[in-house]
Amino acid sequence: MSEEIRELVAVAIANPVLAVSEENMEEKEQSRLVCSMNVLHQADQILRKCISDVMGSAKADNRMGKPELKILGRQLNKIRAELLDDLKHHKLQLPPIECSNKTAYY
Repeated sequence: MSEEIRELVAVAIANPVLAVSEENMEEKEQSRLVCSMNVLHQADQILRKCISDVMGSAKADNRMGKPELKILGRQLNKIRAELLDDLKHHKLQLPPIECSNKTAYY
């Protein structure tokens, strides 16, 4: 067994994990910022939180068994997908919202 460990260590030394460049990290951070400002991304995050709250409440209240919870989850996610699609294709318009001391219109 110790021979296997030595071989594993030798392979690890021969193939070190490369450090992520700071330039790449800056690019990722910029990408995250753009994504977080995207209306669809924001709507998706809000809808996912709402679904999570509803599912947690239904589970905590013991109102539904596992099969019913599964069905509810599918239904809620289908509605979420439809809403996001409507937003994407401008079939649904959101009212202005307050964001970081600025009013945004979507």
